Amino acid sequence: MEPTTSFDLNQAIQKWRENLGQSPAFRSENLFELESHLRDSVATLQRQGLSDEEALLIATKRLGSATSLESEFAKRNVQLVWLDRALWTMMGIYFWMLASSVSYFLLVVVYAYLPEVNSWLNAFQLAQVPTTVPALIRTISFPIMLWAGASMMIKFHRWFQKRGNSPFEAMQENPKVLTAIFACLGIAPTIVGWLNLWFTRTYGPEDYSDVKVVSVKYSIGWTYGTQILYVVIFSALVLVIARKRQRLSRA
Repeated sequence: MEPTTSFDLNQAIQKWRENLGQSPAFRSENLFELESHLRDSVATLQRQGLSDEEALLIATKRLGSATSLESEFAKRNVQLVWLDRALWTMMGIYFWMLASSVSYFLLVVVYAYLPEVNSWLNAFQLAQVPTTVPALIRTISFPIMLWAGASMMIKFHRWFQKRGNSPFEAMQENPKVLTAIFACLGIAPTIVGWLNLWFTRTYGPEDYSDVKVVSVKYSIGWTYGTQILYVVIFSALVLVIARKRQRLSRA
C-alpha cells in the first residue's frame, strides 16, 4: 500500500485564502477577518472530535462558497473597488505615457547612430540596416514595455495581497504619500522627453530619411508644458480620491 499524505491544515487554509485573494472584491482586512472566522470554526469542530481535514471542509461550507463571499464583499466594498479602479486606471495612463516617451527616445537614438552603423557595415561590404528599422523598433518596444510594466505591477500587488500585506493598500492609507508617488510617475515621461530633446540637439541629425527628428526641438514648450499641467491636475485628483477612500475604509 502507498503511504497516505498527511493533511497540512495551515497550508490548506493558506491556499483557500490565496484563492479568495485573486478577486479584487476582497481587501486585505477582509481576508484577515475571514481567516480568523475560519480558524475559530475549525478549532470548535476539532474539539468535537473531527479531524483537521473534516473540520476545514465543514468550516468552509459554513462560511460560504468563494462566489457567495465575493458577491457579499463586493457589495460591501463597491465604492472602494471603484476608487481603486480609478487609481489603477490613472496609473495605467502614466505607464502609457512613460512607455511612449521611452520608445520614442529609442527611435531617436537608433536614427542618430544608424549612419555610423551603416558606414561601418559598408566598410566591410556588409548589408546595410534599412531606415525603416528604427521605426519598427519603436513600434515593437512600446507594447512590450507597456505590457511588462503593467504585468510587474499587478503581479507585485497580487503577490503581497494574497499574503495579507499589500503595499498599494498601505499607500492608499496615506493620501499625501500616494499623491507624491503618482506625481513622480507622472513627471517621468517629461524627464525622458527632456533627455530626448538634449540627445536630439547634441547627437541627432536634422533630417534623416523620412523622419524629421528636428521637429522634436520646436514642440518642447507646448508638449512638455502640457504634460506638467496634466501631472498637476492628475495629482490633485489622486489626492481627492485617496482622501475619500481613506474616509470610506475607516467608516
